[in-house]
Amino acid sequence: MATLICRETIMLIMIALSHLADGISISRIEPSYGSSAGGTRVTLFGNDFGRDKYNTEYSVLIGAYPCTVLEYFYHTQVVCRTGSAQVEVEEAGGDVRLSVALVMKQPGLVHQAAACCFTYSRNLQPYVQRIRPQAGPPGSRLRLTGEPDSFGATTRDVLQVEVGGGLCAFDDGDGDAELPLSQALRSLECQLGDAAGEESVATGSYQVDVRMGGGWHGAPASMRPDVLVYARGGAPFAFQVHPELASVSPAEGSTLGGTHVTITGKGFPRELAAGGALRLHVHVGGLPCTPVRTSSTLLVCSTSSQQAADGSGQAPES
Repeated sequence: MATLICRETIMLIMIALSHLADGISISRIEPSYGSSAGGTRVTLFGNDFGRDKYNTEYSVLIGAYPCTVLEYFYHTQVVCRTGSAQVEVEEAGGDVRLSVALVMKQPGLVHQAAACCFTYSRNLQPYVQRIRPQAGPPGSRLRLTGEPDSFGATTRDVLQVEVGGGLCAFDDGDGDAELPLSQALRSLECQLGDAAGEESVATGSYQVDVRMGGGWHGAPASMRPDVLVYARGGAPFAFQVHPELASVSPAEGSTLGGTHVTITGKGFPRELAAGGALRLHVHVGGLPCTPVRTSSTLLVCSTSSQQAADGSGQAPES
């Protein structure tokens, strides 16, 4: 209780001082609550937030936690995204209520305002319980299942799903269509970008980022531990994209090597790393095929010499 009284007293002093020093004020905070994991989109409403946004640097603090400024609307609104306060909320064993401060820096001037309050809560957190499948080529369809009430009855309650930085598109185009009753409040489906449409996601192991809308105000959904796959010697991931081959040409080449083999498909790395390195190893006839160029749908490599590999200097018998 002593800690709460101290914080509220400091907050009131901050508000009083800011009103005396500046004309700016915060009249409303929406929403006034959010997930302890952060990611909630918060709008500060008020007056005299500055009319020259190009010469004004805005910063927002919720308690000691930065709230990343996203947008500014004339001189009455500032929008920010909350940071994580999970450690403090866990230590407190419940909700943590903190004051909100807006600081505006202009050449030679610093203005500030404070208001009460924003509440971090560990009970305001959407969770993903299951992702199926957990591996597939670009264009794969994913079904995400959340805990009850994590996903709303329409896809509007989920702002976006990303895998490896690429959007996983919802089936309905406008975001307003009701999901089937069996899926309501529990699951949704989306489709990864494909080479035939959006730029495909390259081969790799990725997190699945789910950004919530509706009453979640932009908060990210957390993954339950058993959703993640733990690869040996690597970081945990939620979905793995693997390449899919469509064709290989030519069908034959010299045993001396040097034949350029063209492989089409999807999910290939989009560019070669320094020195021609490729995250995807290519072998033809059991021997390395050195990458020459690559895109998400086409890979060209140069074959190795079979004679050199045999160590005989002679072509292998057919």
